[in-house]
Amino acid sequence: DFDGTDIMLEASFSKDEGAFDRATANLVTNHDFAVDANWTLASGASISNGQLTLSANSALITAVQNIGDQTGNTLEITYTVVSNNTSSGNLRLGGTSGASFTSLINLTASVGTHTVFVEVASTGSNSVLDIYLTSAVTSGSLVLDNVTVTEYAITPKSV
Repeated sequence: DFDGTDIMLEASFSKDEGAFDRATANLVTNHDFAVDANWTLASGASISNGQLTLSANSALITAVQNIGDQTGNTLEITYTVVSNNTSSGNLRLGGTSGASFTSLINLTASVGTHTVFVEVASTGSNSVLDIYLTSAVTSGSLVLDNVTVTEYAITPKSV
């Protein structure tokens, strides 16, 4: 009360404090499997006709690509399962040899396009995108297309 009148301060808060936006372009090279390149393929994995095929044979079947250190980042991972006739359909994402890229998450292996958001742990090898069928899968094959990994970040609202 500076001049004999009541003064009330008002505060205005907006729920729109920023946006959760893509911070990078796709981190995966040859994400559409247009050529047989940029992926390290284990025996049982192959790229042809614009698709990645993981053929089960009682071994760990992998397709690996280095996408740079992602420690502490939030990633959007999108992929399309073209077909899946494996015995159990274990599709996983991990670090080097299935270590800890995304704390070893299980991905939906049903036919269709799927998207998952993952916060990358600060431990382990967090620079390798490792798509694989586990050694428990003994028959059939899993066919993938269009694997994308995009980093997301919160963009503060300008004032």
